[in-house]
Amino acid sequence: MGETTTYAGRYVPGLQHGGERTELSCTTTTPNGGTSHVVLASGPRVVLDWETTADKATIAAAVLRHWLTRQSDPDELHDFLDQLTTDWATGTAWEITGQQLRAAGFVP
Repeated sequence: MGETTTYAGRYVPGLQHGGERTELSCTTTTPNGGTSHVVLASGPRVVLDWETTADKATIAAAVLRHWLTRQSDPDELHDFLDQLTTDWATGTAWEITGQQLRAAGFVP
């Protein structure tokens, strides 16, 4: 089995004032079982969330920038939103795998 990559959005308890924070991360597992975990973005829900299409576009741009190792173009961003974020719901964590990204046509 090859390397696996999973991007995830989740809510975590706030550190200072008890409010929720949002975290966007990438976890990669190598064939030998090694794992790396990178937080790509984190912030209060009022700044970073996936409630609106604009919010989802911000998250999508960050995922694509990391996955493709370059800035995405508007068509790629639109395709990502249409194909991969339709089941994202406010207040609910989500995951997207590298396999899903490849199947949607995003090849690093």
